[in-house]
Amino acid sequence: MLFSPSIALAVAAFSLVDPVPADKMRDLATDRPDLTEGPFTVDAGHLQMEMDAAIVSLDDQGLGVDVVGVNARVGLTDAVDIHLILPTIGTVFGVDTATPAFGDLLVRAKWNLFGNASGDVAVALLPYVVIPSDTVVTGGLIVPVNLNLPWEFGLGSMVQLELVRGGEAYEEIDGLVVVSASLARPITHGVGAYLEGVAQTQLLHSAAEVWASAGTTWQPTADLQFDLGARSRIPLAGDEYARVEAFVGATVRR
Repeated sequence: MLFSPSIALAVAAFSLVDPVPADKMRDLATDRPDLTEGPFTVDAGHLQMEMDAAIVSLDDQGLGVDVVGVNARVGLTDAVDIHLILPTIGTVFGVDTATPAFGDLLVRAKWNLFGNASGDVAVALLPYVVIPSDTVVTGGLIVPVNLNLPWEFGLGSMVQLELVRGGEAYEEIDGLVVVSASLARPITHGVGAYLEGVAQTQLLHSAAEVWASAGTTWQPTADLQFDLGARSRIPLAGDEYARVEAFVGATVRR
């Protein structure tokens, strides 16, 4: 979620078949480029495509390149939108190997509880499921929150709870908890920047991760935004695994 500093006044009730007129649409608010999801929904009757053009990663497995990850969001009402997140297509390059890698297919729905169109606080519920692959079923709930701060800063945060069932008879169960915070601010002429921290842990296996991220956005028009940035997995005590990712992407709204 990258904070948009000015949110227009609430619009009348619109729907998928009765779209919000162009002159009454809210400011563009995205769930990228940071990992923190935002509480704002897409205007009813409109499509918003949030895309990873490329993600380049480097870790102990080698160099990885992922392309064409898309989050297609459609506004259903003034407070609800649905998301179809298409899997990325990638390759991991080892010393003498090149291994194909594919992301997950997710279906999500976001319900803004309040603050979608005005106010200094916004909260939403974001349930999701990962389309099953092999013998693993994953689903969860994200609660994103946004706060307007002084001097045009915006603080986005979220709590994510995820349940994973696997094994041949789905007898293996584990949970994932993710918390994050992202501090963002517009700079000038449609350019903004953010700093972010993310922490996650598996409940039963006690596998913890911490990530730090930074990036920038440029919004040349009301319905188009470009972004780029980087994030790094920070090794914890007893964990020497490190990973660095750089990304570039865009958001288009129609």
